[in-house]
Amino acid sequence: MPSLSTGIQKRLFAILAAIFLVVLTGSTGYYILFGEKHTFMDCLYMTVISLTTVGYGEVLEITGNIPAQVFSMILIIFGMGIILYGISTLTALIVEGEVSGILRRKRMKKRIHQIDISPHSDFTRKTMTLTEGTTLMVMGNVETIKKVRDSA
Repeated sequence: MPSLSTGIQKRLFAILAAIFLVVLTGSTGYYILFGEKHTFMDCLYMTVISLTTVGYGEVLEITGNIPAQVFSMILIIFGMGIILYGISTLTALIVEGEVSGILRRKRMKKRIHQIDISPHSDFTRKTMTLTEGTTLMVMGNVETIKKVRDSA
């Protein structure tokens, strides 16, 4: 079973890939609609200002061009849908605490690895505050404590 962080990474990658695909499709669509009349950079710029709803004005002559207007409407609807889905997914991850839980576990593992084990005694007890309100106490011989530390 994949770890929680791997699942989140896959979701974030899928969202970024979908946004990239929409921007690429929009830019290519405008480039095909307007042929050699405009550069690909102009088409990319028009796609970005349309999807982000900035609306600096038309870089391409879309007004009066019915196929370009229809393409723009479809691009904006699908593009905004994907962008809003990405924003809602990020919000859900933060609200559900998944991101903070992952960061907390990473800090805890780091702290566990910092446990200093004295090789001069057969039996030892180590107490360490891992996070606010969470304390780890390990008791046993040095080899047992090393196994606990190394398995974290």
